[in-house]
Amino acid sequence: MQLAATIFVTRAVYYLLRPLAVPRIFTDFLGGVLMGPSALGLFPMFHSMFPLRSIGTVETVAYWALCCHLFLIGLEFDMSVIANLTRTSKKAIHIAIAGVLIPFITGIGLFFFMNQVAGGEYNPAGSVYIGLSMAVTGYPIVARVLKDVKLLHSDIGRMAMSASLVTDLISWILVIIGIAFSNHTIGVVTDVLGTNSIVGAFIFGLIMPNRILAEAFLDKFEDFVTGYLLPLFFTICGLRIDIWSLFHNEAYLAIGSVVLVLSCSAKILSTDLLVSYYDNVPTRDGFSLGIVLNSKGILAILILQLGNSGEFVNKRDYYSVMAIAILLMTGSVAPVTASIYRPAKHISHYKRRTIQKGRQDGELRILACFQNFRNVSGMISLIDSSNATRESPLTVLICTPPR
Repeated sequence: MQLAATIFVTRAVYYLLRPLAVPRIFTDFLGGVLMGPSALGLFPMFHSMFPLRSIGTVETVAYWALCCHLFLIGLEFDMSVIANLTRTSKKAIHIAIAGVLIPFITGIGLFFFMNQVAGGEYNPAGSVYIGLSMAVTGYPIVARVLKDVKLLHSDIGRMAMSASLVTDLISWILVIIGIAFSNHTIGVVTDVLGTNSIVGAFIFGLIMPNRILAEAFLDKFEDFVTGYLLPLFFTICGLRIDIWSLFHNEAYLAIGSVVLVLSCSAKILSTDLLVSYYDNVPTRDGFSLGIVLNSKGILAILILQLGNSGEFVNKRDYYSVMAIAILLMTGSVAPVTASIYRPAKHISHYKRRTIQKGRQDGELRILACFQNFRNVSGMISLIDSSNATRESPLTVLICTPPR
């Protein structure tokens, strides 16, 4: 019953928001939030659907689904990318490094700001989780967004894909090291070796040598895990988010506003101001890159969940604020990018360049391709019938095959 209700709500949200081209992770996470105390959880029927005695079982299945999903992500990861990093453009590498370091530092400062404003005791290790959640970028989400807004094969799309790929690689390294250091120093070795179940699932998929078996796993299980099991994980996350509690405290409202502005602007500033200035990237492209790289994947949500479970991000309202910021950032990427940078605007200019819409006193240009001498007479007849004049000249460009 719990799984059926979760699938129904997440699918309903997905089909309702599909015209906006938002990624699937956004609709799943939003569906999980709606299942919690922020919306449907306010009604007794939905509230009784997730009683406290069953939360442990639901969490077990949810984390099992998460481990399966990360295992599949590891299977999809192409290790040859690491060997080809030297071929990646310097602009993309600069964008990736700046897009990780600046949001990470901003997140650390934001953590201490939130605790100073709200007061009370806090664990300084929580700054690592907040910083990492702001720094990561979901490479599969970026690819999906660019494909939906038809920018995947444009110049900005290729640069965003290269930068997000490097960012994803750096993010995983930082997650493994950062989480290990935030727990215990000696835990670095065990987390790197994959002893942690979540990191271990990703590494296990990463090191699988038989690619035929990996493709078989992806073909058989990806839709089942992503479509039917993973929404339970988002529901568990959503059960911990109470939007209405933020309105009961003015301090948390102020914190939420600052978090939202800084979370959205950190990557934009790192690409638009710094990288665009030093690498001569146009301002509009730099701004669009910053928007696209704000796409958060499941890794950002997982980091927050680990921080909350380990009591590093020990205030529930902090968790809610950061989760809402991630939700809004990811959901706004596709609509904002489509409104700022639309290839259709440039294509429409070329669609208007036809004979019917041309100026009467304008020059007509024809590209004539001759495969052999037999095509010459027909092309000459076509040129003669065009009735070129001095006021409306005709220019013919000849293209012949090499001999």
